[in-house]
This record gives sequence, C-alpha cells and structure tokens, in this order.
Amino acid sequence: GIVRTRLKKRLFDMLEEKCDFAAPQGMVELEFNSIWQRLQQARAAGDMTVAGKSEEELKSEYQGIAERRVRLGILLAELARKEKLQVSRDELTRALMQHAGQFPGQENRVIEYYRADPARLDDLRGPILEEKAVD
Repeated sequence: GIVRTRLKKRLFDMLEEKCDFAAPQGMVELEFNSIWQRLQQARAAGDMTVAGKSEEELKSEYQGIAERRVRLGILLAELARKEKLQVSRDELTRALMQHAGQFPGQENRVIEYYRADPARLDDLRGPILEEKAVD
C-alpha cells in the first residue's frame, strides 16, 4: 500500500546516494525513450499533468528519472543475483493473470501475447524480482 510505496521511495533515495557509478548511456537512452513515448501517449490522450513545462524542462527532468531508474535497476539486479533471488513459475503465472485481468474481455489475447514470445515475460519478471530485492 501507501506505506510500502513511501518506504520503497526512501530506500531508493538512500540507494541512489550510494550509487557512485555512471549509468550506461545506451540503457539510459532506451529508458528515456520508453518514458518519453508514454508521456507523448498520455498527452495525446488528454493528460495535462505536464502542462506548463517546456519541452526542454521535461526532457531534462525525464532524463534524470531515466538515469535513476537504470542505476537502481542495475543495483537491484546485482542484489537479486547475489542473493540468488528467483521468480517461480507460480509467481509469473500469478503476475500474468493479474496483468491480463486489467483488460476485461481480452484476457486470452493478453495471455497469448506473452506466451507467444517468452522474452516478453521478462516485462513481468522484472517487477517481481525488484519487489523481492526490496524485501
């Protein structure tokens, strides 16, 4: 809930202070492009939460967010590797069902989308590993 979200943000803030390595630029670019694409889609859908900021201000802000995400992602991935954290088949299935449930009437299409290409399951595996690393 809200308490966990706040604690997680504080933990990430503390971890970021200790991150004394540069984030790989290629990874940062990919993350930034992903964020920017979602922002453009939100704008196109009428989301005005970023109104009043110039394109340059937004790019600078989201560039920082992308760098933070990449550095923290690397740190959490390393922690997961060191601690030998794994995502079980049951956890992955549960995450897939939960995700599919967000698309009423199209659950089977969503499930088929992920089953068609096992690499897509990494999109679901990542957040599960992150939560385990946070724990």
